[in-house]
Amino acid sequence: MSVITPASEYNSTERVNTVTYKVISDEIQRANQIMLARKSLSDVCKKIDFFSAFPLFVEIDITGQSKSKDDEK
Repeated sequence: MSVITPASEYNSTERVNTVTYKVISDEIQRANQIMLARKSLSDVCKKIDFFSAFPLFVEIDITGQSKSKDDEK
């Protein structure tokens, strides 16, 4: 499955694993069902409650101290 991201025109499939594939596949199927039911495109793009739809997730905050290249001059 080729995955083209908005930030990159390159195939991003190496970043797709079993979990992310299922999420992408489920969303494509949901959009297809909406379109087959002849609902509007705004139904496809309707906001969802992220935390209800995806109750398990990890948030990682990374901080560090380092000098930028500009500071070394």
